[in-house]
Amino acid sequence: MELRPLDEVVDVGALLETQRRREADAPLIKQISEALPADGLSHTELVDLVAKKHDRPRQLVREVVNRYCSDNIDAANSLWIESRVQPGTLHQAKPLLAEPWASRPPA
Repeated sequence: MELRPLDEVVDVGALLETQRRREADAPLIKQISEALPADGLSHTELVDLVAKKHDRPRQLVREVVNRYCSDNIDAANSLWIESRVQPGTLHQAKPLLAEPWASRPPA
């Protein structure tokens, strides 16, 4: 077995914090995902819908949506993608990896 240094530094503490936060956000992530239709929904409409339906503070829902939203489909932490065709419209992301540290499925 040959060992070599990685091309980049891995911040294990940050990875563990990301995992902890994702676990804490899991119930709200589920509620947001269930509220987001296949054809997408505007950011504001989604936040308002989830906050009202599940009696959650709008600010908390907005923070979680923003934490896991990106306009970059390759972002490892993205659960929702902001449309570039219709800016402000969110869609479910289909990332290859559920967690940034998970291994890729065999091809």
